[in-house]
Amino acid sequence: MTKTKIKAAHHLTSTAHSSATATLPPATAEPVNTPTGNATPPITSSALVSSIAPPDYTIPAPPTGFVPVNLDNYRGAHPKAAQITALQDAVNELATSTSYAMTFGAAVPPAEQLAGDLDAAGRWTALRVSLEALLVYAKSNEAVTWKTGLTGLDQLNQVFKVVAKQNPALLAVFPATQRLLDVSKVISQKAVASRAKSAKGKAAKPAATPTASTPATGATPAPADTPLPLPATATGGAAH
Repeated sequence: MTKTKIKAAHHLTSTAHSSATATLPPATAEPVNTPTGNATPPITSSALVSSIAPPDYTIPAPPTGFVPVNLDNYRGAHPKAAQITALQDAVNELATSTSYAMTFGAAVPPAEQLAGDLDAAGRWTALRVSLEALLVYAKSNEAVTWKTGLTGLDQLNQVFKVVAKQNPALLAVFPATQRLLDVSKVISQKAVASRAKSAKGKAAKPAATPTASTPATGATPAPADTPLPLPATATGGAAH
């Protein structure tokens, strides 16, 4: 990977950050009728107001039929930092050399082949670095925006329930929002039921019955009324 490519990876994340935090135009309050009838098309991200809106990236999917390799088989196939630094100059040197074959002979890969393999490896590394930085950026903003969105949804749900009791006809134009709130309600109810079931199971579990300490392995305690054996008489000694 060249310094230029490394800088490009950092430029990608900084550009994404600046694009994501830019102020967007206000959203339209009224639904838009399409020529086909009453259907409302999806609102694009540029029509929504958000403090952190995702950039309009088009991330390609892996080719059809792609099978990932077992990375355990490639544990030693990683370049050192110094090799990454020197890579592009070496690739250019190999690709333009006119004395490579004469100097190193036929026991080494051809200069153009080696230069191409190394160049491809460096570009894949540059791409991975960029994608990993972007993934961290995406995960962070995903967490922040979901927390903000779900908090707002909880606030809406409180008022939604009041309106549903007092004047439910007003909610006829919010069927999708009601489904969204019902999903949140069902999840909350399941969580409460799960906690209650867990607490009930713990309360019903009998206490462990204390047991006497187990004697040491190989030692069998003698009954209380059994006399202890006398010590054996030393062999060859006189009897007393």
